Amino acid sequence: MTATTKTKSNKPAIPRSSSTMMQLMLACKRAGTVEVLRPLKGSVSALMALHEVVKIRSSQNFAHGKDMFHVCHIAPVTHGEIIGTFCAENLFVAAGHRNKAAGNSYVEGAGEYIARSHLKAQWKVSDRMTEKAVMDLLIKYVGEATLEKFAKKAKLQESSRTKLIAEILQCLHPLNKQHREWKEIVENPSTKIAEISRIHQEVTGKRIFVPTVARIAESHVAIKELARIAPTRVDLETLLPAIEQAFLHGKPSATLSTEALDLCFQLMMGHDLATFDEEALQALVSQLEAPSKAAVARHEEMAKRAQIAEQEATERAIAQHTHNQEFIAKIVSEGVAPELAPYVHELTYSLWGVEVAANEAAFYLEQQAA
Repeated sequence: MTATTKTKSNKPAIPRSSSTMMQLMLACKRAGTVEVLRPLKGSVSALMALHEVVKIRSSQNFAHGKDMFHVCHIAPVTHGEIIGTFCAENLFVAAGHRNKAAGNSYVEGAGEYIARSHLKAQWKVSDRMTEKAVMDLLIKYVGEATLEKFAKKAKLQESSRTKLIAEILQCLHPLNKQHREWKEIVENPSTKIAEISRIHQEVTGKRIFVPTVARIAESHVAIKELARIAPTRVDLETLLPAIEQAFLHGKPSATLSTEALDLCFQLMMGHDLATFDEEALQALVSQLEAPSKAAVARHEEMAKRAQIAEQEATERAIAQHTHNQEFIAKIVSEGVAPELAPYVHELTYSLWGVEVAANEAAFYLEQQAA
């Protein structure tokens, strides 16, 4: 009997090129410190919450085929003496043009942030550091074991770009001129994924499977994010019933006007509900409530129609019963024994049915003969 040994998988425990890991690294470079990830330190749940936010942006930009949505900061990454942290509580997804218009604006006290005076030099990210060095530092800061658990739970994978390039490079020969050109193209960071996919198909002969992702309208993204943020804000509690009514079967269904979308963005940026015009707020509430009100109206209309149909059926049954009783009374008056009258009635209607069927059959045969 031979013993079997398990071989260790070569698959990295932390897929560094995955979209989420790359966004963590870029956030650190932008902030100039890995401490921008302070709320994520040692917390798988905080990482999962962040992952769900950035996943909306990534999947919808892929679905729409353009950089339509941004991950927006409530407390900016760089603003005076504070640094806005990169965590779900300080982020929301919104249309890119609204985020650009907002610029570096900040509502005092809103969002999650840390004071610059509390930053430690050992976690600083300098301009000279490579992406690998920044990734190493953030893994050390957040915790390698924590990130491994998160990667497993979130099912992170190396980016398709990294996989495609690796497969292409395995097939290239250094003495082949065309192969050298392809190598230069795929190793260029500015090369689009579509071009890399084309070269991959040319080199390997394999067609790349491109998954389909359902598009979500800007209104629905805004409603989902507002529903996530509102329960954490005291001033937004009055909006919760309206937000709840914007969902049908667990999905956002309301369509918001441009003005309502602007208002949602400002609310998520941290502006207090009380600072907005009552008319604008009422318009937003009405639009949020519209799907549920429409569903209630449809339900009431269907119930009304069912009630009318039931009433008509009852009236027909009563009319039929009256007719039957009148018919029985008539044949009894003509000499049929009362105890036999119901059977005579049924037989009469049966014979009438046979006669109708016979007439229909004769008409059909005449039509066929013609």
